[in-house]
Amino acid sequence: MAFIIEVPQMAEYKGKNVLSIPADKGYAFSFGLTKAKLILQEWDKIVAFVQSGGKDAAGAAIEEFKGNAMIVLNPDSPFPFRFGLGKAIAAIEHEKVISKFVDTNGESFN
Repeated sequence: MAFIIEVPQMAEYKGKNVLSIPADKGYAFSFGLTKAKLILQEWDKIVAFVQSGGKDAAGAAIEEFKGNAMIVLNPDSPFPFRFGLGKAIAAIEHEKVISKFVDTNGESFN
């Protein structure tokens, strides 16, 4: 179930810290340290995805879900990380927060 947030915040899931950032319509985009690192690692692909309106992702896979483009950052993984344009925009808007979360090994974001 999605929840609405207005500012970045941290929570815990299965004993690990999770970062939540506000995304499209205020819904939370939540992820842990591993996915935060993947976002930063694949930054250029996310930026290309946003700039093209979901049509190009600089080599990353693009899938469709209910008529909406989704970027897939690790398609060969047993648990691919995919998200749409609204969450990609949120990631770009919160780059510093995500970077701090990674730099502190998931302990802080500010």
